[in-house]
Amino acid sequence: MEYTFADIGACRKSITLKYTPVEVNEAMDAALTNVDSQVQFKGFRRGKAPRHLLLKKYGDVAEEKARLNLVNKALMEILEKDDIDIFGEFAMPPVNHPIVVGQPYMLNLEVDCYPVFDLPDCKQLTYTPFQDTVDDSQVEAGIDKFRQSLTHYYAGETVAENDVLNVSIKGVVADKEFLSLDDKNLRVAGEEFMGMNCPELVAKFTGAKVNDTIQVAITLPEEHPNPELRGKLADFTVLINSIQRPEYKEFNDEFVQQFGFSNLDNLKQRLRISMVQSAFNEFTQNQKEELIDQLISLTSFPIPQHSLGREIVRLKNILEDKVKKNNSSITPDELGKILQENQKYIGEMAERNLRWKSISHHLAKREKIEVVPEDLDNAVKMYSQELNVTPAEFVKNLKNQSDGLDALRDQIVESKVVKYLVDNAKSKGAGSGADSDIEKANVDAVNIAALGEKQGTEPVETTPTPEAAPSEGEAPITGDVSV
Repeated sequence: MEYTFADIGACRKSITLKYTPVEVNEAMDAALTNVDSQVQFKGFRRGKAPRHLLLKKYGDVAEEKARLNLVNKALMEILEKDDIDIFGEFAMPPVNHPIVVGQPYMLNLEVDCYPVFDLPDCKQLTYTPFQDTVDDSQVEAGIDKFRQSLTHYYAGETVAENDVLNVSIKGVVADKEFLSLDDKNLRVAGEEFMGMNCPELVAKFTGAKVNDTIQVAITLPEEHPNPELRGKLADFTVLINSIQRPEYKEFNDEFVQQFGFSNLDNLKQRLRISMVQSAFNEFTQNQKEELIDQLISLTSFPIPQHSLGREIVRLKNILEDKVKKNNSSITPDELGKILQENQKYIGEMAERNLRWKSISHHLAKREKIEVVPEDLDNAVKMYSQELNVTPAEFVKNLKNQSDGLDALRDQIVESKVVKYLVDNAKSKGAGSGADSDIEKANVDAVNIAALGEKQGTEPVETTPTPEAAPSEGEAPITGDVSV
């Protein structure tokens, strides 16, 4: 095989591949053998069909397999021998002429390449230190949620404080609907509605009955994900589908001992440790994003445009799936409007993702950050435990995905790069002294949703709440695209 390169744009190369007749014959033979093992002709055992029958019925399939194998083999050889850094996936070129057995074959392949640029000194990076902000009121709120999850509920006739309502919600701004949610739980307590401040929440709903509608007017927050809705007055119409009234159990030292705690104070202490761990996990994610933003601001390089287009499509699909999941009755026009409203945000996020991918890739090469077998073993063990499957099942599922193992390796490399950044960056100041709590949390983290499993004790028999402990409300869906 012979190949030549040509630059056809920023971060874009054309690769001309030329194959000998022998290489073409070998590729077609392998492809036909693969096809023969998957089909069966009448009168012939599987894998024993004559070549002319295979070519007649499955020649197109075999040719496509042969073409893909030839390209993959060529790319493996090119990556090993030449200084070419291919960015992401490549698209198979259109078929200009068929593969002919016994004849040479040539095709042109276009690929995106990683941009070349100077990396900044990572020691100039800074990050905001961790602050332990968990206070007694948050712990008490956590205890209250745990208590709610163990509460028996029965049907109520009229709404009272602390009731859990199943509702349908529609949100309108300037006579235009931007939100439609069905089968959602709403707890009539506090001053929060749909993640927004609503001091009159309890007063508005108290005394209402099933099938009543309640009007709630709230000014949307300035940080709303849809820029066009920020700071606008929204009118929410809430239809009450059902009323569930809680019957609380006495929550004391004796009661919590069923879950492996010595007393109520012990539960609070361990809950606080778990909350500190959660806060620290959020901090590490924010720390990562903070460092990435600094790196992007310190570098300048062109973006592979074809890869950018694919990333935009990927993020658009994520948003589309999320919107449909939260509003199954949305019309194509409404969906199209949401996608249009978020077009700029999706483009910015796609570019940010590709810039970080480029920086992370070059940092890994410079610092010789690689994936070793132990890394893969640890990752497989962690993910299989999270998914409640065996390591063998997890690996099998990965292999069934076209890029499963590669994606896992990329995640491991990225985590190592982030660790390198954190190790070299400087804190902007002193953080709070929560290291001991975090260390304890790693050993004895409390999952409040599964406390009944602690120390082999049996959970208390309770009637489940509607969707368990209902959330205090959810942020409006429009424009929300977390990736």
